[in-house]
Amino acid sequence: MAGDNAVHVQDTGSALVDTSDLVVAGQDVQRQRVVIADPATAAGLAPVTAKVLTDATAGLVVRHLAEPALPPPDRSHSGRVLFVEDFRGGATGVYNDGCGSAHVDPEVMFNGLPSLRLDPQGNSSTSSATGGNQQLTLGGSAATYTVGGSGTLVGTTTQAGSPAVDTGGGYIVLNTPSSSASWPTTDGNSYVLTYASAVISGGSGAWTVTFSGVGLAGLPGAPGTSVTTANQGTAVMAACNPNPNGTGSPLTSGVVAKRRICDQFSGRFGHAVWLRPTSKSAATSFTSVVCVSLYNRNGTAAVLGRMMIQTAVGMNPSPGWNNDNQLLWYVTPGTPVGFKWVPFAFLTRAAFNQHSYDPAAGSWDAAGGWHYAKIVCDFATGQYVSIQFNEQVYTSMAGVPMYSITPDSGAKMMHFSVELAMAQSATRRYWNTARWVGTVEP
Repeated sequence: MAGDNAVHVQDTGSALVDTSDLVVAGQDVQRQRVVIADPATAAGLAPVTAKVLTDATAGLVVRHLAEPALPPPDRSHSGRVLFVEDFRGGATGVYNDGCGSAHVDPEVMFNGLPSLRLDPQGNSSTSSATGGNQQLTLGGSAATYTVGGSGTLVGTTTQAGSPAVDTGGGYIVLNTPSSSASWPTTDGNSYVLTYASAVISGGSGAWTVTFSGVGLAGLPGAPGTSVTTANQGTAVMAACNPNPNGTGSPLTSGVVAKRRICDQFSGRFGHAVWLRPTSKSAATSFTSVVCVSLYNRNGTAAVLGRMMIQTAVGMNPSPGWNNDNQLLWYVTPGTPVGFKWVPFAFLTRAAFNQHSYDPAAGSWDAAGGWHYAKIVCDFATGQYVSIQFNEQVYTSMAGVPMYSITPDSGAKMMHFSVELAMAQSATRRYWNTARWVGTVEP
């Protein structure tokens, strides 16, 4: 009779074979089941359904289970993704708050999709006299400074007003220009010094700043553990903040491309982007000011986390001159101008000013070289969490306060932005950016 049955296995007399009883050509037979079966559930059998198809055949019913998607081309997968801006549908999700242009570039592609070109269009945004930077000429005598040292350094200026120097301590940047006669260091490398205090003396047209407790900043990737100054009376140094710099808020005299969401300081967020200095000489020292920012407003103040990339000359002067290494900074509250840029790494292997795409200048490399940047901030505490550049994650700024602008009555929204400004207007230069990812971080 038809139904579910079992047959004895002859070798043991106790094991059973799963069969079905059915009539075939008038005979009652046992059909052994060869099925896809669940080993723990009696009814867990994959059914075969006789369903008429276009050719009247029958097939096994299979439910498709979606496999996890391959990860996107990224350097980090931490955090829950809020949005991805990949510009495949244009730049409609991004707003430019600057006087330059931010437009989709179909010639410079990333992951098979167009990128966003940031072009200040010849507008000049910074100079040595702005942005909380104090330019000084090296004075005194040549001296050697080491990590953890405590020396003295003298700088002079012939400006009219008193130098804007933080007398309570800060940083001195020795960034070498192309001419050896103007190098502030004997080896031609760029360096950052720390100082504990400063005294300003003199008067209009003849100021002297004496820095005390001067030592070499021992930053990851720094080119050496000691530095000797050179060319006193002709070489220059930048005190307090680097020159040029992104000031305390995004420079609308350049390009400020941003994506917004609404969040009332609920916790940690991340902003990850890809960057490429595209045009010829786009990363020339003392020229480009590029920042990756993440900031929010509460109705009375703006709270900003910002990372700046400064081109530093030198680093590898032998056997060939290499002028496109990078010095990384983040911004935090400080004096005397309200904000302070703090160095946290040198990139002595970052080939920034390479493989440009600038057909008007005879450069045709559309593939170029892309760099990854990600900034993570905790808006519940108003502090930095981490900054990543290319393969390296830096946490030395963890717990450091973000910079705050008060009063600020702008819209209470969170901004994920990339900014580009130029300190020189004689040559038009531009960068490209691609694949922005906004995240909520654990």
